[in-house]
Amino acid sequence: GVPLGDLLEGMLLDSATGIMVYAPDGWAQYHPLNPDPNPLFYHVFGAYPTPLFHYSEEADLALNPGHGWCDYSAPSRAGRPHGESIQNPQGLKLLLAYKRDGRYLTPGVLNLQNKLDGEGPFRIVPPQKEPTPPDQKSTAAPVNPDTGEPWTWPFVFEQDHNAGYSSRTTTIIKVEPLPEGMTDIDILEAGWNFVDQNKIIVYGAIDPRPTILDKLEALVADVEKLDKSAFRNRGLQRAFIHQLKLVRNLVAKGRCRHALKHTTTRLMPRVDGCAHGEAPDRLDSIRECDAQKRVYWGLNEIGVLLKSVPENAR
Repeated sequence: GVPLGDLLEGMLLDSATGIMVYAPDGWAQYHPLNPDPNPLFYHVFGAYPTPLFHYSEEADLALNPGHGWCDYSAPSRAGRPHGESIQNPQGLKLLLAYKRDGRYLTPGVLNLQNKLDGEGPFRIVPPQKEPTPPDQKSTAAPVNPDTGEPWTWPFVFEQDHNAGYSSRTTTIIKVEPLPEGMTDIDILEAGWNFVDQNKIIVYGAIDPRPTILDKLEALVADVEKLDKSAFRNRGLQRAFIHQLKLVRNLVAKGRCRHALKHTTTRLMPRVDGCAHGEAPDRLDSIRECDAQKRVYWGLNEIGVLLKSVPENAR
């Protein structure tokens, strides 16, 4: 997988404080950006403590199919002795995982009990904040039924149980706080489409400029495809496209304040009649209402994104 901090680095606004990750069944988990003393919060940036490898024959599922609780079949386990330090030259990081032992994660689906099966295409995997041996399940009997002796690693409530914070089938990452003027994604409606498309969506307190450029490109293409009859005259189509490209160039050069002013004072008044009334007004360049509304609300979205660009980046 990819360290989640590497994925987010360079895209966050200064106002960002943490992230919420969502699965399509409604599960959500919060992660602060930086280390937090709360043991339940697994941070995005920074390394986690170096753990030890723990092996027990009693815990080994392969040796105890009925009572074991640890799967030691991973290739990385081969030749690793009990008690060995698990080293990573780059440090252990909160991971956005997409493979397990070289195989892509199984995409999540809802089973007949309306519960999530599978864990892919993406899963959040935090290392332990306080490394401990892999203890038994909380529902396990107090002793091994075969020997009558206490388990090697009995369940300990106070231990770090990071598996419960490893969000399966992560489809949406919201960087908090949400900038003013933006609305949340409806995670219950949108999430499953992202699973099918092998996508993960990041939104919220992130630098909007790459998204603005993408939306401007799409809007230019949309206006270019409009029939000439949608405009009051042929020259207005060329002029409107020229103005859109001017806004795009301003954003690309980092002049977002000027791009916002141009969008709100030069472009939107030319396509607002149908958005605010029942017909085009005398200033509108586009006279076909469906096309005009589509362009207007596309510009409105670009305007909202431009407003969220930090002052020092405009």
